[in-house]
Amino acid sequence: MIGVGEVAVCVGTDDADVAAHLQPWHIDEPAGLVDFGLTMHPPVRPRGVPRELPSLRHGTEVMARAHDTAALCDGLLRTLAGLGPAPADTIRLTGVPLLRDGAVDLAPPALAAALPSRWLAAHGYTPVYTQSVTIHPATMAVHIPAPLGSDAAPIVAPLGRWWVTLNDPTASLTFAELMVRTAPRLDLAVPATAALTGLMSLMQQLPPLPVSAARGDLQAALFGAPSTFGACTP
Repeated sequence: MIGVGEVAVCVGTDDADVAAHLQPWHIDEPAGLVDFGLTMHPPVRPRGVPRELPSLRHGTEVMARAHDTAALCDGLLRTLAGLGPAPADTIRLTGVPLLRDGAVDLAPPALAAALPSRWLAAHGYTPVYTQSVTIHPATMAVHIPAPLGSDAAPIVAPLGRWWVTLNDPTASLTFAELMVRTAPRLDLAVPATAALTGLMSLMQQLPPLPVSAARGDLQAALFGAPSTFGACTP
């Protein structure tokens, strides 16, 4: 169990170096269910059985699977560093930031977890496997905290595009209906009224793009390709 600010979370990992890095934040609290799990060294499976990739999880939800264990560790430490309240005049949105050409494309968490890390690298994207980011609606700047315990500067980059998952991305929605679909992505640790006002401001400047949960749709959307909605099974 570790404490970050006023937040206590249970972190599980199979890597001794990561455990040692987190030791300064250890607190003597009963450990319950594992909030975040980092598997760096999955067991070797018998020949013919698909290999299990290293992974980062939030509870039972897979945040990322990747060959790049350093990126997974970086994502865990940045996520832990961001557990405190969002800075003033910002909102916190769940999503995985994909960095390319100095900007951030913010992908829905469940869809980002399905993006192959090698595919992202081959197409010039650098994923940062955080659980959420903070966004300043007035400047459209995305803030990603430095890893917990690091002297590095946080990542600050303009928001390029962001997506919201819809059952039917071809449906025509009013602004209010789109707000309802998007609001669950907010971190309401701040007063709900302020968070919703910030979200409204963000959406007025840069509305989220609709995407389905069909396999491959987000990959197509990243390049402006036609949606595969209706052609693939979600």
